[in-house]
Amino acid sequence: MLTSVDRKALRIAGGYALFGVLWIAFSDQAIVGLASDAAELTRLQTWKGALYVVVTAALVFALSRAVLAREASLADDLRAKESDLRVLNAELEQRVRERTAQLEAANQALEAFSYSVSHDLKTPLRGIDGYSKLLLDEHAAGLDEEARRFLENVRKGVAQMQRLIDDLLAYSRMERRRLTRGPVALAPLVRALVAERTAGIDAARVTVAVEVPDITVDTDLDGLTLVLRNLLDNALKFSAGVPEPRITIGARRDDGHVSLWVRDNGIGFDMKFHDRIFEIFSRLERAESYPGTGVGLAMVRKAVQRMGGQVCAESEQGRGATFRVDIPA
Repeated sequence: MLTSVDRKALRIAGGYALFGVLWIAFSDQAIVGLASDAAELTRLQTWKGALYVVVTAALVFALSRAVLAREASLADDLRAKESDLRVLNAELEQRVRERTAQLEAANQALEAFSYSVSHDLKTPLRGIDGYSKLLLDEHAAGLDEEARRFLENVRKGVAQMQRLIDDLLAYSRMERRRLTRGPVALAPLVRALVAERTAGIDAARVTVAVEVPDITVDTDLDGLTLVLRNLLDNALKFSAGVPEPRITIGARRDDGHVSLWVRDNGIGFDMKFHDRIFEIFSRLERAESYPGTGVGLAMVRKAVQRMGGQVCAESEQGRGATFRVDIPA
Protein backbone atom coordinates (compact mmCIF):
# COMPACT_ATOMS: atom_id res chain seq x y z
CA MET A 1 0.00 0.00 0.00
CA LEU A 2 1.33 3.43 -1.02
CA THR A 3 1.95 5.99 1.67
CA SER A 4 1.29 9.70 1.32
CA VAL A 5 5.01 10.24 0.73
CA ASP A 6 5.01 7.62 -2.04
CA ARG A 7 2.02 9.25 -3.72
CA LYS A 8 3.61 12.68 -3.55
CA ALA A 9 6.85 11.34 -5.05
CA LEU A 10 4.90 9.67 -7.85
CA ARG A 11 3.13 12.95 -8.66
CA ILE A 12 6.44 14.79 -8.85
CA ALA A 13 7.99 12.07 -11.04
CA GLY A 14 4.91 12.02 -13.30
CA GLY A 15 4.98 15.79 -13.71
CA TYR A 16 8.67 15.70 -14.56
CA ALA A 17 8.11 12.91 -17.14
CA LEU A 18 5.24 14.85 -18.72
CA PHE A 19 7.35 17.98 -18.85
CA GLY A 20 10.17 16.05 -20.53
CA VAL A 21 7.91 14.50 -23.14
CA LEU A 22 6.27 17.84 -23.99
CA TRP A 23 9.64 19.58 -24.08
CA ILE A 24 11.06 17.06 -26.54
CA ALA A 25 7.97 17.04 -28.76
CA PHE A 26 7.46 20.79 -29.10
CA SER A 27 11.11 21.83 -29.00
CA ASP A 28 12.02 19.43 -31.81
CA GLN A 29 9.21 20.79 -33.99
CA ALA A 30 10.25 24.37 -33.26
CA ILE A 31 13.93 23.68 -34.03
CA VAL A 32 13.14 21.95 -37.33
CA GLY A 33 11.12 25.00 -38.39
CA LEU A 34 13.87 27.45 -37.38
CA ALA A 35 16.93 25.60 -38.75
CA SER A 36 17.99 26.51 -42.30
CA ASP A 37 20.63 23.77 -42.65
CA ALA A 38 22.20 20.83 -40.79
CA ALA A 39 24.79 22.97 -38.99
CA GLU A 40 22.11 25.34 -37.73
CA LEU A 41 20.00 22.36 -36.59
CA THR A 42 22.96 20.91 -34.66
CA ARG A 43 23.63 24.25 -32.95
CA LEU A 44 19.97 24.67 -31.97
CA GLN A 45 19.85 21.07 -30.64
CA THR A 46 22.89 21.86 -28.49
CA TRP A 47 21.28 24.98 -27.06
CA LYS A 48 18.04 23.09 -26.46
CA GLY A 49 19.92 20.38 -24.52
CA ALA A 50 21.74 23.00 -22.46
CA LEU A 51 18.46 24.74 -21.65
CA TYR A 52 16.92 21.42 -20.65
CA VAL A 53 19.85 20.73 -18.32
CA VAL A 54 19.50 24.19 -16.75
CA VAL A 55 15.75 23.72 -16.20
CA THR A 56 16.30 20.23 -14.77
CA ALA A 57 19.04 21.52 -12.48
CA ALA A 58 16.69 24.25 -11.25
CA LEU A 59 14.04 21.65 -10.46
CA VAL A 60 16.57 19.41 -8.70
CA PHE A 61 17.82 22.43 -6.72
CA ALA A 62 14.31 23.33 -5.60
CA LEU A 63 13.47 19.78 -4.58
CA SER A 64 16.84 19.24 -2.85
CA ARG A 65 16.51 22.54 -1.00
CA ALA A 66 13.03 21.57 0.22
CA VAL A 67 14.26 18.15 1.38
CA LEU A 68 17.36 19.55 3.07
CA ALA A 69 15.33 22.29 4.76
CA ARG A 70 12.93 19.65 6.04
CA GLU A 71 15.82 17.53 7.33
CA ALA A 72 17.38 20.56 9.00
CA SER A 73 14.06 21.39 10.67
CA LEU A 74 13.71 17.80 11.86
CA ALA A 75 17.30 17.84 13.13
CA ASP A 76 16.62 21.08 15.04
CA ASP A 77 13.47 19.58 16.54
CA LEU A 78 15.40 16.44 17.48
CA ARG A 79 18.16 18.44 19.14
CA ALA A 80 15.56 20.47 21.03
CA LYS A 81 13.82 17.28 22.18
CA GLU A 82 17.15 15.73 23.19
CA SER A 83 17.92 18.85 25.20
CA ASP A 84 14.51 18.68 26.88
CA LEU A 85 15.05 14.97 27.53
CA ARG A 86 18.43 15.62 29.16
CA VAL A 87 16.80 18.22 31.39
CA LEU A 88 14.00 15.80 32.31
CA ASN A 89 16.52 13.03 33.00
CA ALA A 90 18.52 15.33 35.22
CA GLU A 91 15.36 16.30 37.12
CA LEU A 92 14.34 12.64 37.40
CA GLU A 93 17.77 11.63 38.68
CA GLN A 94 17.59 14.42 41.24
CA ARG A 95 14.14 13.23 42.36
CA VAL A 96 15.41 9.65 42.57
CA ARG A 97 18.31 10.81 44.74
CA GLU A 98 15.91 12.75 46.95
CA ARG A 99 13.49 9.80 47.24
CA THR A 100 16.40 7.46 47.95
CA ALA A 101 17.63 9.76 50.69
CA GLN A 102 14.11 9.92 52.14
CA LEU A 103 13.79 6.14 51.96
CA GLU A 104 17.15 5.68 53.69
CA ALA A 105 16.07 8.10 56.39
CA ALA A 106 12.78 6.23 56.80
CA ASN A 107 14.65 2.91 57.01
CA GLN A 108 16.97 4.35 59.63
CA ALA A 109 13.97 5.57 61.62
CA LEU A 110 12.40 2.13 61.27
CA GLU A 111 15.61 0.50 62.43
CA ALA A 112 15.65 2.80 65.45
CA PHE A 113 12.01 1.97 66.14
CA SER A 114 12.70 -1.76 65.88
CA TYR A 115 15.63 -1.44 68.26
CA SER A 116 13.51 0.53 70.70
CA VAL A 117 10.69 -2.00 70.50
CA SER A 118 12.94 -5.02 70.90
CA HIS A 119 14.92 -3.57 73.82
CA ASP A 120 13.17 -0.68 75.52
CA LEU A 121 9.71 -2.26 75.49
CA LYS A 122 10.59 -5.88 76.04
CA THR A 123 12.82 -5.17 79.02
CA PRO A 124 10.04 -3.80 81.31
CA LEU A 125 7.70 -6.53 80.09
CA ARG A 126 10.18 -9.19 81.15
CA GLY A 127 10.41 -7.46 84.53
CA ILE A 128 6.62 -7.43 84.96
CA ASP A 129 6.39 -11.08 83.97
CA GLY A 130 9.29 -12.07 86.21
CA TYR A 131 7.98 -10.33 89.33
CA SER A 132 4.48 -11.65 88.70
CA LYS A 133 5.88 -15.18 88.49
CA LEU A 134 7.88 -14.65 91.71
CA LEU A 135 4.76 -13.49 93.51
CA LEU A 136 2.87 -16.56 92.37
CA ASP A 137 5.72 -18.98 93.09
CA GLU A 138 6.92 -17.64 96.45
CA HIS A 139 3.96 -15.81 97.96
CA ALA A 140 0.98 -17.73 96.63
CA ALA A 141 0.08 -18.84 100.16
CA GLY A 142 -0.38 -15.22 101.26
CA LEU A 143 -2.62 -14.35 98.30
CA ASP A 144 -6.29 -15.00 98.00
CA GLU A 145 -7.84 -16.54 94.88
CA GLU A 146 -8.79 -13.19 93.40
CA ALA A 147 -5.22 -11.83 93.75
CA ARG A 148 -3.80 -14.95 92.12
CA ARG A 149 -6.29 -14.56 89.27
CA PHE A 150 -5.24 -10.95 88.84
CA LEU A 151 -1.58 -11.96 88.61
CA GLU A 152 -2.39 -14.68 86.08
CA ASN A 153 -4.22 -12.13 83.98
CA VAL A 154 -1.21 -9.81 84.22
CA ARG A 155 1.07 -12.60 82.96
CA LYS A 156 -1.35 -13.42 80.13
CA GLY A 157 -1.43 -9.76 79.12
CA VAL A 158 2.37 -9.60 79.18
CA ALA A 159 2.60 -12.74 77.03
CA GLN A 160 0.11 -11.26 74.54
CA MET A 161 2.09 -8.02 74.43
CA GLN A 162 5.32 -9.91 73.80
CA ARG A 163 3.71 -11.84 70.95
CA LEU A 164 2.44 -8.58 69.49
CA ILE A 165 5.91 -7.02 69.68
CA ASP A 166 7.45 -10.09 68.03
CA ASP A 167 4.90 -9.93 65.21
CA LEU A 168 5.47 -6.20 64.73
CA LEU A 169 9.21 -6.78 64.50
CA ALA A 170 8.66 -9.59 62.00
CA TYR A 171 6.40 -7.29 59.94
CA SER A 172 8.98 -4.48 59.92
CA ARG A 173 11.82 -6.88 59.06
CA MET A 174 9.80 -8.22 56.15
CA GLU A 175 9.49 -4.70 54.72
CA ARG A 176 13.28 -4.34 54.69
CA ARG A 177 14.24 -7.88 53.72
CA ARG A 178 15.74 -8.32 50.27
CA LEU A 179 13.83 -10.69 48.00
CA THR A 180 15.81 -13.72 46.84
CA ARG A 181 14.16 -15.35 43.84
CA GLY A 182 14.82 -18.91 42.80
CA PRO A 183 13.08 -22.14 41.83
CA VAL A 184 10.80 -23.41 44.62
CA ALA A 185 9.25 -26.89 44.52
CA LEU A 186 5.80 -26.45 46.06
CA ALA A 187 4.95 -30.03 47.06
CA PRO A 188 8.04 -30.62 49.29
CA LEU A 189 7.61 -27.16 50.85
CA VAL A 190 3.97 -27.79 51.77
CA ARG A 191 4.71 -31.27 53.14
CA ALA A 192 7.54 -29.85 55.29
CA LEU A 193 5.27 -27.15 56.74
CA VAL A 194 2.58 -29.73 57.54
CA ALA A 195 5.18 -31.96 59.17
CA GLU A 196 6.29 -29.06 61.42
CA ARG A 197 2.78 -28.96 62.87
CA THR A 198 2.17 -32.67 63.21
CA ALA A 199 1.79 -32.49 67.00
CA GLY A 200 -0.80 -29.70 66.86
CA ILE A 201 -2.64 -31.34 63.98
CA ASP A 202 -2.85 -34.66 65.80
CA ALA A 203 -3.88 -33.01 69.07
CA ALA A 204 -6.74 -31.16 67.34
CA ARG A 205 -7.62 -34.30 65.31
CA VAL A 206 -7.54 -32.30 62.10
CA THR A 207 -7.38 -34.08 58.75
CA VAL A 208 -4.95 -32.31 56.43
CA ALA A 209 -5.08 -33.19 52.73
CA VAL A 210 -2.18 -32.05 50.53
CA GLU A 211 -3.24 -31.83 46.87
CA VAL A 212 -0.18 -30.10 45.44
CA PRO A 213 1.21 -31.48 42.15
CA ASP A 214 4.87 -31.34 41.15
CA ILE A 215 5.02 -27.60 40.40
CA THR A 216 8.12 -25.42 40.54
CA VAL A 217 7.72 -21.67 40.71
CA ASP A 218 10.38 -18.95 40.50
CA THR A 219 9.78 -16.86 43.59
CA ASP A 220 11.09 -15.87 47.02
CA LEU A 221 11.34 -19.00 49.19
CA ASP A 222 11.28 -17.21 52.56
CA GLY A 223 8.31 -15.06 51.56
CA LEU A 224 6.30 -18.01 50.26
CA THR A 225 7.14 -20.05 53.36
CA LEU A 226 5.87 -17.24 55.59
CA VAL A 227 2.65 -17.02 53.56
CA LEU A 228 1.87 -20.75 53.66
CA ARG A 229 2.85 -21.09 57.33
CA ASN A 230 0.53 -18.25 58.38
CA LEU A 231 -2.36 -19.52 56.25
CA LEU A 232 -1.97 -23.05 57.65
CA ASP A 233 -1.84 -21.74 61.23
CA ASN A 234 -4.90 -19.60 60.51
CA ALA A 235 -6.81 -22.62 59.18
CA LEU A 236 -5.81 -24.74 62.20
CA LYS A 237 -6.91 -22.04 64.63
CA PHE A 238 -10.33 -21.37 63.14
CA SER A 239 -11.21 -24.98 62.38
CA ALA A 240 -10.45 -26.15 65.91
CA GLY A 241 -13.57 -27.26 67.75
CA VAL A 242 -15.75 -27.98 64.71
CA PRO A 243 -16.89 -31.58 64.09
CA GLU A 244 -14.40 -33.46 61.90
CA PRO A 245 -12.12 -30.52 61.12
CA ARG A 246 -10.47 -30.76 57.71
CA ILE A 247 -7.90 -28.63 55.89
CA THR A 248 -7.04 -28.94 52.20
CA ILE A 249 -3.92 -27.40 50.67
CA GLY A 250 -3.88 -27.33 46.87
CA ALA A 251 -2.13 -25.72 43.93
CA ARG A 252 -2.31 -25.50 40.16
CA ARG A 253 -0.50 -23.73 37.36
CA ASP A 254 -2.63 -21.29 35.37
CA ASP A 255 -1.82 -18.99 32.49
CA GLY A 256 1.22 -17.03 33.64
CA HIS A 257 0.82 -17.67 37.36
CA VAL A 258 0.54 -20.33 40.04
CA SER A 259 -2.45 -20.51 42.36
CA LEU A 260 -2.21 -21.95 45.87
CA TRP A 261 -5.07 -22.29 48.31
CA VAL A 262 -5.69 -23.33 51.90
CA ARG A 263 -9.27 -24.41 52.59
CA ASP A 264 -10.82 -25.26 55.97
CA ASN A 265 -14.27 -26.13 57.27
CA GLY A 266 -14.01 -23.86 60.31
CA ILE A 267 -16.11 -20.96 61.53
CA GLY A 268 -15.63 -18.83 58.39
CA PHE A 269 -16.44 -15.12 58.23
CA ASP A 270 -18.84 -12.67 56.61
CA MET A 271 -17.52 -11.60 53.17
CA LYS A 272 -18.37 -7.96 53.90
CA PHE A 273 -15.25 -8.03 56.11
CA HIS A 274 -13.04 -9.44 53.32
CA ASP A 275 -10.73 -6.44 52.98
CA ARG A 276 -10.62 -5.82 56.71
CA ILE A 277 -9.15 -9.24 57.58
CA PHE A 278 -5.92 -8.35 55.73
CA GLU A 279 -5.43 -5.10 57.65
CA ILE A 280 -2.88 -5.05 60.45
CA PHE A 281 -4.33 -5.45 63.99
CA SER A 282 -7.73 -6.27 62.50
CA ARG A 283 -9.62 -9.06 64.28
CA LEU A 284 -13.14 -10.39 63.70
CA GLU A 285 -13.21 -12.73 66.70
CA ARG A 286 -12.58 -12.17 70.39
CA ALA A 287 -8.99 -12.78 71.51
CA GLU A 288 -10.33 -14.91 74.38
CA SER A 289 -11.86 -17.35 71.89
CA TYR A 290 -9.20 -17.28 69.18
CA PRO A 291 -5.85 -15.92 70.42
CA GLY A 292 -3.69 -13.92 68.07
CA THR A 293 -2.31 -10.47 67.36
CA GLY A 294 -4.10 -9.55 64.13
CA VAL A 295 -0.78 -9.28 62.26
CA GLY A 296 -0.58 -12.68 60.55
CA LEU A 297 -2.85 -12.03 57.56
CA ALA A 298 -1.42 -8.52 57.13
CA MET A 299 2.00 -10.15 56.82
CA VAL A 300 0.56 -12.59 54.29
CA ARG A 301 -0.76 -9.77 52.11
CA LYS A 302 2.48 -7.78 52.35
CA ALA A 303 4.63 -10.81 51.50
CA VAL A 304 2.44 -11.74 48.52
CA GLN A 305 2.50 -8.16 47.21
CA ARG A 306 6.30 -8.07 47.44
CA MET A 307 6.41 -11.25 45.34
CA GLY A 308 4.26 -9.56 42.71
CA GLY A 309 1.11 -11.55 43.48
CA GLN A 310 -2.22 -11.12 45.18
CA VAL A 311 -4.21 -12.85 47.91
CA CYS A 312 -7.96 -13.16 48.41
CA ALA A 313 -10.42 -15.18 50.44
CA GLU A 314 -13.84 -16.77 50.00
CA SER A 315 -15.95 -17.69 52.98
CA GLU A 316 -19.35 -18.09 54.51
CA GLN A 317 -20.03 -17.93 58.23
CA GLY A 318 -20.12 -21.40 59.71
CA ARG A 319 -19.00 -23.05 56.45
CA GLY A 320 -15.24 -22.53 56.43
CA ALA A 321 -12.96 -20.33 54.38
CA THR A 322 -10.61 -20.61 51.41
CA PHE A 323 -7.56 -18.38 51.11
CA ARG A 324 -6.03 -18.26 47.61
CA VAL A 325 -2.66 -16.87 46.64
CA ASP A 326 -1.72 -16.09 43.02
CA ILE A 327 1.94 -15.49 42.26
CA PRO A 328 3.72 -15.03 38.92
CA ALA A 329 5.07 -18.28 37.49
